[in-house]
Amino acid sequence: MKLSDADFTVGASAVLAHCSTRPAGTTPGRVNPLVTAALAHASLKTRADVPRVYGELIHRIHEESKKPKQPTRPVDLTDAEKATRQILDIVTSHDSPAYFTESQTYAYMSRGDKDAFGGKQVELDRMAVLAADKAAPRAMTLTDAAEPYEPRVFVRGNPAQPGDRVPRQFLRVLAGDHSTPFAHGSGRLDLARAITAADNPLTSRVIVNRVWMQHFGEPLVSTPSDFGTRSNPPTHPELLDDLAARFMQAVWSLKNLHRLIVLSNTYQQASLDRPDCHKIDPENRLLWRFNRRRLDLEAMRDTLLAVSGRLDLAMRGRPVDVVNGSEDHPPDRLRTGRPAKLASRLPGLRLRQPRPFVRAPAQDDRASAGPFQHERAPGDRAGQSPRRPSRGHRRDIA
Repeated sequence: MKLSDADFTVGASAVLAHCSTRPAGTTPGRVNPLVTAALAHASLKTRADVPRVYGELIHRIHEESKKPKQPTRPVDLTDAEKATRQILDIVTSHDSPAYFTESQTYAYMSRGDKDAFGGKQVELDRMAVLAADKAAPRAMTLTDAAEPYEPRVFVRGNPAQPGDRVPRQFLRVLAGDHSTPFAHGSGRLDLARAITAADNPLTSRVIVNRVWMQHFGEPLVSTPSDFGTRSNPPTHPELLDDLAARFMQAVWSLKNLHRLIVLSNTYQQASLDRPDCHKIDPENRLLWRFNRRRLDLEAMRDTLLAVSGRLDLAMRGRPVDVVNGSEDHPPDRLRTGRPAKLASRLPGLRLRQPRPFVRAPAQDDRASAGPFQHERAPGDRAGQSPRRPSRGHRRDIA
């Protein structure tokens, strides 16, 4: 029954009178007695008063549930306790739209709380780096929840209308009709084994395609995130299959895959133009030369350190502050290491906003000539001021 605000006062009384004739209880077809009592004792003048009464009832029961209680022996719940539990489950059960695990708390924080939490994490990392006693190494671990979440299908996408439960199992489109539900805890381990199974070559093909794109700039399959029937076929299908098979045989070793690619003749080709090949394949889809790649900021900084003989080649050990350095590790000798967060604060580099469109690599001047570049110029190392390159020389470099 839909009531307007003008008819709500009279119509609400008739609705409450009808609900009072229905049996009280918590099973389907019955009305929770706590809801009936709360609505009956409230002054309902507008439609907004109804959700207010529900909210006050849920809040009161939720606050009462936080109070310490004396432990009792497990017995069957009374009707009153069942009614309270039904209201409490609206906000605390795993099927509640408001439920989230403790590990997801960060996603529901306000902007201020997120910033404060991130600042504390940065402080802890800095304390671990600068600690005099060097805390013991830590390892990331993963454990299953005590009560795995049982997902449901939301009817018409509405979380307030949960439908049938969905068993945790592998995708039917990949596993076929013989897919069985996962039986170990949350199923995370079963999912990992299904993804990396020997009879599932899709995973290795996707990884190999992305690693190839990282090295060559262009993937073997032009749509790295879509290997479906509508995507373009690979330019070198036999190569993709061979690398995928080698990747799985090497126990999914990315280091071995990188080594295999960078030591190949294809990767070690020069980028010089070959007119006979350019005439047949102007887009270099057959990889008859190596495509020119733009050097990112972090690799450029490390290259400057390497060619000037100032790069610290020390291996292993605890992390070091790249920005401020330490007594044993000056900041102007450390490799970049972590690029994204520290790039804007690297010592001696002047950063500018990147240009969206450039005609030559030299125009991408996010790192303009600053103290860091001048100190590593050949003329500066000889005690001379670095000579500004001529226009023609700059064109050759570009």
